[in-house]
Amino acid sequence: MNVIQCGASFDRGDLRHRIFQGDIVIAEPTTASVKLAAYTRDLFWEAFTPLNPLDAHRSVTATETVDILRAAKRRIASDPTVRSLVCQIVADMKCNVSETYFEGPVARTMTNTDHLAVGPARPLRPHRDLWYAAPRMQINWWMPVFEMSAENGIAFYPEYWERHVENSSGQFSADELSEAPNDGYIPVTGDDVPCPESEEHVDPGTAFKPVLQPGALVLFSAAHLHATVPNDTNQTRFSLDFRTVNINDIVSGAGANNPDSEAAGSTLQRFRNVTDFAPLPEHVTSVLSEALPEPTGLTG
Repeated sequence: MNVIQCGASFDRGDLRHRIFQGDIVIAEPTTASVKLAAYTRDLFWEAFTPLNPLDAHRSVTATETVDILRAAKRRIASDPTVRSLVCQIVADMKCNVSETYFEGPVARTMTNTDHLAVGPARPLRPHRDLWYAAPRMQINWWMPVFEMSAENGIAFYPEYWERHVENSSGQFSADELSEAPNDGYIPVTGDDVPCPESEEHVDPGTAFKPVLQPGALVLFSAAHLHATVPNDTNQTRFSLDFRTVNINDIVSGAGANNPDSEAAGSTLQRFRNVTDFAPLPEHVTSVLSEALPEPTGLTG
């Protein structure tokens, strides 16, 4: 596995397939991603007015924070300007937009963990998106909206790339998401939303924690083990992420290996085409309508 720094002159010809082999891509901000970060910042400032969204947790209760974040996240998820800029980012990265389908975007936040560690600011423990029934050819795009640090961002565990990790994905079905809003919102209790997690210790010393400027992107496979970094700083972390698949990868069966997921079904029905927002053809989504291929990960 390599970390690839992707600038304007980088040859993106085989980028998807390198990601499927475990490479993590750090992409410089594009014109569209800078606009998206700024636009999303403005929406969060509006949501928290008159407070500064970065430290509003010092002035409001956890319940008030949940209410504000729930409304803001749902607004961002359905905002046409946000969706348009996401599609432009995909084009900026030289993806074939007629072949590319996306799901999201989802705004995510992580307040100081002493203030709120459930609901829409709940940290996600080490997991693969495959455990949530994501397709093997899914690529995740993650970007900070405000300044961030290694102490409140995202962590990857590359040593677990092809290693079998005991997990609870066997209890998860894509049907759990079929009626859920596409906004990343988790109820404040979190008790009625299944969250597949690792059932074994994941060595924190192996974590790779990229630090990005607002608008920069990290692209990685849905098969990568990753987690939210618990936020012990004084500032809330705000980020935005979305996911893409290429229709040809679905048809051909290209994608990362499945080391250990036993989740049922697929989330492909949630993806829309970058050019016209059309869903994937039914004959394509049916390719992955059943459970993921049998796990192939190495044990030990």
